[in-house]
Amino acid sequence: TYLSNLLKMKNVFGDEVKFSVAALERPVYMKHADDDFNYMKMRDYSLERYSLSYKNLGVFVQEFLWIRNIINKEKPDIILGVDVNCNIHIGLNKIIFRKRYKTIFTTHSDLDGNLNQKSTKILKSFLKRAISFFYNRADTNICVSKELSHSIQSDFKLNKDIITIFNGLEIKNSSGSMQQSTNNTILTVARLDNQKDHFTLLKAFELLVKEIKNARLLLVGDGPLKDELQNLVKELNIESNVEFLGWQKKLDDVFLKSDIFVLSSRREGFPY
Repeated sequence: TYLSNLLKMKNVFGDEVKFSVAALERPVYMKHADDDFNYMKMRDYSLERYSLSYKNLGVFVQEFLWIRNIINKEKPDIILGVDVNCNIHIGLNKIIFRKRYKTIFTTHSDLDGNLNQKSTKILKSFLKRAISFFYNRADTNICVSKELSHSIQSDFKLNKDIITIFNGLEIKNSSGSMQQSTNNTILTVARLDNQKDHFTLLKAFELLVKEIKNARLLLVGDGPLKDELQNLVKELNIESNVEFLGWQKKLDDVFLKSDIFVLSSRREGFPY
């Protein structure tokens, strides 16, 4: 979403600036690929745990070499990295091969929270040192919220200022009515994984259905916990009230049909 929005700058700069986008992974549930993106590979879902296994180290080397080839091909003046894995790859390439491009590292997620959830104490300590090393050598660091900027600077001991730039969204005039309907429809849009905590949302919704029989819950998104969440819906006996809509590219109509939006995340850097 972030990069798709940034690509709209092409309309501003025209032929003065050339943009090239390289993405390491495209989730298998993302049915609509972006033609402007070069994808290294398809993936099932994000890692539940970080580990220094032979498999993960092998994947890291493959990613590193792929990014190196992209850099050699495009010969960029500036590289903008999105989140920690890509940022480390970009910084590592610059140091090893003594490249002269400028680097902008952006952070969109609660990085310290991710490490707490997904890594052991020893691995977290190692990764924090690695992140501090590379982020301190970036030309610019950008975070999407002030709290996240403060967290990155203090938790990872950055000795330079961080710029805060909030996520931007294009607000379109809608022809639909925004008046609240009587459908009692609740909407959530998020990956189906632990961070988004749909389990608590579904348990809370079960309590609501006991009071409001015609309440509906629409879940937009896909992810590794889809089967577990669908099983929970059956256990709670709310199948007739809950609808899994899967991955959606356009959401205008879904929002217009809903009365309440809920984001039940355990943590966010700054959600869209």
